[in-house]
Amino acid sequence: MKIYEKISLIFLLALLINMTGCTGTHSFGMAARAGDTIAIMPGRHPDISRTDISLYIQDSEGTGITIPANDPSIRAYFHAVIDPLSKVIIGYETNQDIDGGEIASGTLIQGATIYDKEWMQDTLIFDLPTSLSVGMAVVQVNIYNAETSSWETIGSPMINILPGTGEQNAFLNTQIGALTEAQIRTMERANHSTISFTGSTIPHAIEINMTHTADVDNGGVGRAYVVNPRGDIKNINWSDDGTNLKVILIPTHDKPLSDMQDFKFYVAGEVTGLTLVDAQGFDANGNSVAITASITP
Repeated sequence: MKIYEKISLIFLLALLINMTGCTGTHSFGMAARAGDTIAIMPGRHPDISRTDISLYIQDSEGTGITIPANDPSIRAYFHAVIDPLSKVIIGYETNQDIDGGEIASGTLIQGATIYDKEWMQDTLIFDLPTSLSVGMAVVQVNIYNAETSSWETIGSPMINILPGTGEQNAFLNTQIGALTEAQIRTMERANHSTISFTGSTIPHAIEINMTHTADVDNGGVGRAYVVNPRGDIKNINWSDDGTNLKVILIPTHDKPLSDMQDFKFYVAGEVTGLTLVDAQGFDANGNSVAITASITP
């Protein structure tokens, strides 16, 4: 697991974005009854999942309640990604202010993500305990760090607990009724491997070849699916024959990518045993450029 990024990207008003330089201090919204379902945005941590999360809630009376990992009251944990047609992305990428502030906002986001252009915001949905006292409560969000075998706090938002009896949100759909827990969690990230690159010179294009154990069409499990986190800045062309996966990456126009991180992509689809065969970079004239590829499960 990578070092956790402590800087939060806070979405306001139906995920319209406003950047901040610290972890979230409020829930979404800022008040609820004990027992209600709420959402909080505890930062940007693309490498963790719902099963890595526990909560500690201290109410206005000083009473602490621990919600352990895998507790059913932790309903879902997914990532809200900024619309690629949003003003902040278009303005930042074209270096122009559309309504004013897009360049500055994009620069803040880039700094917060350590120059990773996969801009996202964690969204944690959970049910508040029914025993919370009325008044301000602190929700401490913790994640398990496998590298240190310890729990780390990633955010401590506050919420005003209102009088009255809360209600668990059933996420009703007018056509199919209440969603099941499995349906609620379909927005969570699927199992995947992250493919990233390093090198002293940024290439114009990259070709990478990988193998994996046989897929479901060849007597094994899964079916390869390649995911490009930013299709507006690079194209991905890929093919898979059931065990061999080839991926070619090139910019969407003649301007080189600004950082090696921009070549990052994912392989999902429940395939197993993904292994690097070779990777090669090329400049705009087709000359070889030395790079190193890595696969992180």
